[in-house]
Amino acid sequence: MCDRRAILFGIGALVALILALGEAYIQLRLSTYPLSVASVAINLFLAWAALGLYFSFVEGSSKALGKNLQRVVEVLMRLLSWAVLLLALPVLVALTAVAAPDWTIRLLQAAAWPAVVALAALVVFRTPGGAQLIRSVFAQIQRVSVAGVEVDLSETAAKQVNADFQSTFQEYRKQINSEYDRQVRIMGIEEKLASAVQKAMKTTYGDDLTKHPPGYRCTLHVPDALFADHLYQLVEYYPYQGPDIKRGRTLSKRYGMIGRTWRFKDTEPPYQQEGNVFEGQKNVFVDKWAMTPGEAEYAAKQGYTALVSVLLKEEKSNVAVGILYFDSKMANAFGRDTKPDDFAMAALHQAKECELTTSIAEIGRSMLKVGPSIPGL
Repeated sequence: MCDRRAILFGIGALVALILALGEAYIQLRLSTYPLSVASVAINLFLAWAALGLYFSFVEGSSKALGKNLQRVVEVLMRLLSWAVLLLALPVLVALTAVAAPDWTIRLLQAAAWPAVVALAALVVFRTPGGAQLIRSVFAQIQRVSVAGVEVDLSETAAKQVNADFQSTFQEYRKQINSEYDRQVRIMGIEEKLASAVQKAMKTTYGDDLTKHPPGYRCTLHVPDALFADHLYQLVEYYPYQGPDIKRGRTLSKRYGMIGRTWRFKDTEPPYQQEGNVFEGQKNVFVDKWAMTPGEAEYAAKQGYTALVSVLLKEEKSNVAVGILYFDSKMANAFGRDTKPDDFAMAALHQAKECELTTSIAEIGRSMLKVGPSIPGL
């Protein structure tokens, strides 16, 4: 592990580097390259320091003599191939100081230090002890100042930034939701939804309420003004389902039947329906409706098995503005054969007749001026 040996070897390598640079400067000033004991000593000392630095970073217990000896042999064998190259560069610089031309010496001296730097980088980044040293060093760096701008990199600052971001995001989400609620009240969306659904039920199933889909519920989903790839639940479920608030939640445009309806918004028919999603369709949530395994498990626990999802498009522009969604826990609650298709088309027609589709389109245009519609989240 990295200990005092590493520090000593590192200091030795630094001293060797300073001495060698000083000697090179003097030689350049004198325009001579004499063979000296100092040159050889400095280069050998530098090589020893580099090898010792590597050895100090190799993991192992200092008390296990046998293992340490084996470790020394392994390290020496591993380093043999490139240690020769490391030693060759400074030795060649020293031995050719007299006989070789000036350009050869300059080339060798220029190449020696990059090789040493590369070795030091290999030692630090490719050994467990070196990686630990790097982590410990950077852990101490908590503030960076560039061009007068100071950035706090501490763990405390990171937590504070995350908390501030979450707080800002939640406040923005709250403002967006409040504006949606205001638009819903102004446009009378809940009343128009109830009227459209009741008329579609009577058209398809008659006036006898006992023949209407048992336990059904419905709601509206529209493109979210905050996140471009999400759908926003505009109102609570109708008929009233209790105090559990669902209005204001967002779901991915890939999620479940509403996601499939939205993805196929340019195809016919303008709706999706299933009579019993649990019958012989074990992986329908993942394979067909693009849910994650966690989302599929949650959806299965909810137990809604009969589904109808109707795409609402503005008549003039033919642009999709929302989804009218129905479900029930009763299998085939919306009928068999063509009955669910008839109901879907009746719901689509009544949404237009009751001006529900037009009102949703107007809300969408208003919300585009309020929300940023952030992509890719």
